Formats: sequence, structure tokens, C-alpha cells
Amino acid sequence: MDLKPLINLCEHFNIQYEINAKTAPYNSFRVGKEAKIIIFPHSIEVFVEILRYISSANIKYIVLGNGTNSYFCDYYDGVVIITKKLNDVKVNKNKITAMCGADLTAISEIAHDESLLGAEFLYGIPGAIGGGVYMNASAFGSSISDIVFESLVFDINEKTIKTIIYDEHLFGIKTSVFSKFHSYIVLKTSFVLSYGDKEEIWKKMNDYILKRKNTQPLDFPSAGSVFIKPKDNYASKLIDMAGLKGLRIGGAEVSKKHAGFIVNVNNASAKDINALISHIKIKVKNTYNYELKEEIIYIE
Repeated sequence: MDLKPLINLCEHFNIQYEINAKTAPYNSFRVGKEAKIIIFPHSIEVFVEILRYISSANIKYIVLGNGTNSYFCDYYDGVVIITKKLNDVKVNKNKITAMCGADLTAISEIAHDESLLGAEFLYGIPGAIGGGVYMNASAFGSSISDIVFESLVFDINEKTIKTIIYDEHLFGIKTSVFSKFHSYIVLKTSFVLSYGDKEEIWKKMNDYILKRKNTQPLDFPSAGSVFIKPKDNYASKLIDMAGLKGLRIGGAEVSKKHAGFIVNVNNASAKDINALISHIKIKVKNTYNYELKEEIIYIE
């Protein structure tokens, strides 16, 4: 891949970029070594210019917000686009519109400030809006699909910007049109909430954050829940019953606190994590006849 045209584009639009950049700081697993180039667009307009160019040029790329549901191979031979600068949030009565790089937790805090009910479950989720909508982020019985109104997206095939309404998101359990077909990229999303009591909203948010602290291994790098909830069961329960809690391969370990998490306890590599995931899947399949499917994304 010839980086010169892309670098020229970045410099023309004053977009920050890093060549042969370290990838570990940009995913919560803290895994990976380098990518050919990492780009940090500062507006929706320049983000679209970058997307239009690299999709037209058929260049390998990945878009990340906080990188909380993914992990990198040692060397990513492509373009990494980090959306953390695209974090503007606007409130209009009971509708919140957020750019793809805005934090999910920030949305719940803003909703609380405006006495808006329905986003409490987002409090403490470390991801960004783009990733949250991509995977229909959920917690404590609620999902992003419960509150989404519409999204502004970039259509990779048509190289155009369009708005998709609720039904067109094709939400499912931990899935959406974005994860199923990879033809759209989230630019911004609007959420519609209901009015509620500010104190009751905060109480629920506080309860949720305490549950996270008490049950999740927040003291080690991880990518959250590794597997999608299987039908009529829980991945963490199956992994625990299979006696895999605390199992370690290299620097990756099945969390002793929550069996649904793999944690980076000692400079884990993607190879360590992949081997541990494979072992878990085989053990659970052979023992309980459940096919576990990864929720986290391996970027290679």
C-alpha cells in the first residue's frame, strides 16, 4: 500500500496521523504491536473524505472508537481510523444525538443531567457510540436498540452519506446491519428517551456501576464479555462449570472473578488470546454441547 496519497489527504485536511504506530494503546485488551498507519479524523466531513478515499482505493482498514470490544494482531497491514475526536453530543428535548466517537458513559451522564430515562444501562460501558450501535451493546436487560431513533451513516458501496431509520438497523442480539453486512459505517446516532426523575435515574446508574465493580475484573485489561450469550444459558456459567476459571495460556487468563472475561495478566499476545478462546470453545462444546460464538473482534 502506497501511503503517500493518504498522507497527502491527511495533511491537506490537517488530520492527525501516525505511521508505523503502536496499536496496543488503542484497544482495551492492550494487545498488538503496530499498524501501518493510524488516523484521527477531527470532523465528520474529514472522516467521510478518508472513508471515501480508502474504500475507493480498496485499501484495508478498520474503524475504532475506544477499541473496547476488539484486539489486534501483532502487525496490522492497513489503515486504523480512531474516532475519539468525533465526540460531539447535542440534546433537543428528549432526543440525544451523538457522534460515533462519543463515550457511551457520557450519553448516560448527559441523559441524567437532562432528567431523561432509558440510558442508565450505558453507564460504565467503556465503549463509544459507533461500536455500541455496531454490536447493539447491552447490559442489565437493556440494549441500545431500545433507544435508537436513527443513524447517519456512510454507505461504503455507494460512497454516499445517508440516514437510516430504526428498522433499517436490523438489530439482533449483539448484532446490527453494521456487523452483519459491513456496508455502513456509523457517523452519528440519535436516541429518543423518556422523561423521568433525576434522583431515580442516578440511583439506577449508581446501582449498575456498583454491580460492574463487584462482578467484573476491571483491574486487568480485557475486551469485556468474550462470548455472545448462548440460547437458554450463559457463557460464563458454562465456562465456570467446565472448570476453566483461572486457566492461563501465555499472558491471557480466564478471569477468576468472572468466567465470561479473558484478561491480559502478563503482556498477552493475540496468539495467547486466540488459543485460550479456542480451548474454551472446544471444552464447552465437548462437555455441554454448546457452540460458543465470539462477541469480541480479532483485528488481523
